[in-house]
Amino acid sequence: MKSRKNISNNIKKENNNILPKKSYLEPEEKGDTTAVRISVEYYEKLREQAFRQKTSIRQLLDEILENSLN
Repeated sequence: MKSRKNISNNIKKENNNILPKKSYLEPEEKGDTTAVRISVEYYEKLREQAFRQKTSIRQLLDEILENSLN
């Protein structure tokens, strides 16, 4: 019967042989995104506005940012 130490060493060796998954998107295909924190109240307002305009929150925020930068 194998000891716990041998089992854990075997698991560590197996984990070291696992390669990270390759990204399926090429670097130029990845969008420039930045995570930001917003309040729950602001998120709910954005969600309601996006629903009324039949768009996504992401598209709505892109429009808001574009307008504020111009």
